[in-house]
Amino acid sequence: IEKRYSPRTVGEYHDDLCAWCEFLGTDMEHFSPQEVTDYDVRQWMIHMLDAGQSPRSVKRRLSALRSFYKFMLRVGIVDVDITRTVITPKADKPLPVFFRESEMENFKHLSSNEFYSDEEDPIKRFEALRNYLIIEMLYQTGMRRAEIIGLSDKDVDTSQAQIRVFGKRRKERIVPIGDGLIKTINDYRQS
Repeated sequence: IEKRYSPRTVGEYHDDLCAWCEFLGTDMEHFSPQEVTDYDVRQWMIHMLDAGQSPRSVKRRLSALRSFYKFMLRVGIVDVDITRTVITPKADKPLPVFFRESEMENFKHLSSNEFYSDEEDPIKRFEALRNYLIIEMLYQTGMRRAEIIGLSDKDVDTSQAQIRVFGKRRKERIVPIGDGLIKTINDYRQS
């Protein structure tokens, strides 16, 4: 309730803590936190990794245990947070998925037919054009989703063929754009 977690997150944390107790050979009712050491936490981490759990899953489970020990320390059940000294495994970051040029050309063909046709519903035409523009900008500029969301019309200079992008920590960079994207931007502005 204090952290405003969803019921699903609370359920997952409960399952993680039950798995911790199971590893220790006890259950939640008979768990004695004062008898556990940081060595036990490290052994649990190794046990999970050896059992084939991903570093990301192990990290999440250890996060639940950390929250639990911080709570117990705050209310006076334990004197020391044994999870404080445990270093979690590094989770691999998934590599981005790229479109092949042929896939992008196929997309362009299908999308341009969708909104450059004589669509009678102006809302559907606008939505299709907007969606096409977003994907084109992602593809041609390499911008991140958050950067496109934060993009203002004043940051797009079609006369100079460039976009001023504010990245992480508001770091600014100028991205050149091509004629095709300029045409799509102008079509979007006029719709």
